Amino acid sequence: MKTFQTGRQRLAPQEGIYTMGSAGSLPSEMLGAGAAGTGVALILFVVAQVRHQERQAHAAAMAEVRALQARMNPHFSCLTR
Repeated sequence: MKTFQTGRQRLAPQEGIYTMGSAGSLPSEMLGAGAAGTGVALILFVVAQVRHQERQAHAAAMAEVRALQARMNPHFSCLTR
């Protein structure tokens, strides 16, 4: 079996894949998975908030454009609805 030395840790092949040591205990793996899932959920929540704010800003801008068009030419109001 061929192993590689990198700094302080040894890399050993495991079914064609070089891994950094062995897997941890079940509770530590579950804790790591939970932390990763929480991080992903937080990122998705922030992205959803940003999209919602962008939609609100776009809707407000479009309302303002419609109001200005209606003031410039009353016939615009029936075209934008």
